[in-house]
Amino acid sequence: MICVLFFAISGLSALGFPIPPFRPIESIHYNQNKQKNIIFIHSSFSSAESLFDLARDWRVKDVANSWLISMPNHGNSYRASVFSTDSITQEVFKLITTHNLKNVYLVGHSLGANVAMNFAAKFGSLIKGVLSLDFLPFGLSDAELNLIRGLVSGFKTLNLQRTKAAIKPDFLAIFPDPESFRLASDAWKGSEGNYQWTTHLDNYYNNVDNLLKNPIPTATKFYGKFKLVTGLQSLFYKPALFPNLVQYYPNINLQTDIIKLNGGHVLHYQFLDECVKAILSLLA
Repeated sequence: MICVLFFAISGLSALGFPIPPFRPIESIHYNQNKQKNIIFIHSSFSSAESLFDLARDWRVKDVANSWLISMPNHGNSYRASVFSTDSITQEVFKLITTHNLKNVYLVGHSLGANVAMNFAAKFGSLIKGVLSLDFLPFGLSDAELNLIRGLVSGFKTLNLQRTKAAIKPDFLAIFPDPESFRLASDAWKGSEGNYQWTTHLDNYYNNVDNLLKNPIPTATKFYGKFKLVTGLQSLFYKPALFPNLVQYYPNINLQTDIIKLNGGHVLHYQFLDECVKAILSLLA
């Protein structure tokens, strides 16, 4: 039986079919016995644990169960040389169907928001709403993609065998945003002077186009609730494109469902109260 399975898998691989990993993605179930479920999907270079501050907030715990996942090549999830928005979307689908989750809402940060919006386009009947923490469904330009590639290349040059204080100046030379330093350090594990990346940077670099280039499909509109939280100085603050959100989310109210914060790329720990209020509004 084992030999038959091995040759069957080998045959599929030889024909060019991607073989799904046997190891599931990392998922953390926090809180129980609520009627509503939130799946939190983290940003690039982070992991499930990076969104704990939202899931553990007492206001969120009062109304929903929380499920936090780590995308492939992040945290303790499996490593994949080829992965994409679609493949991560399939992992969210598996989580929902395996646990038979009902009344599901997706909260995604940056890349995680891209996954959440992709899920809404493809499996919208399984969820009630989406909160995008600072990402739009229109895909990134080549210049924006190159900026991210440069960021990843810079990350690879960082010497993590030092204290955070010693690493920070080198980080700011790569990406001059002090608030984002914590976002990057969320992707480390270990102790002072002995950190390691929990993100597989080579795999991420090689899949930037698969993750961020293409716009979310509009073929199937999402009629659930949709909210966007964005910073006025964020790379993703593009007010000229906001009216186009109606093509994706016909029920959006462009006046009340877009929350604008006085900052750069929205980091949930910097705007915790505003992000929690947006979650509660989504679930209301």
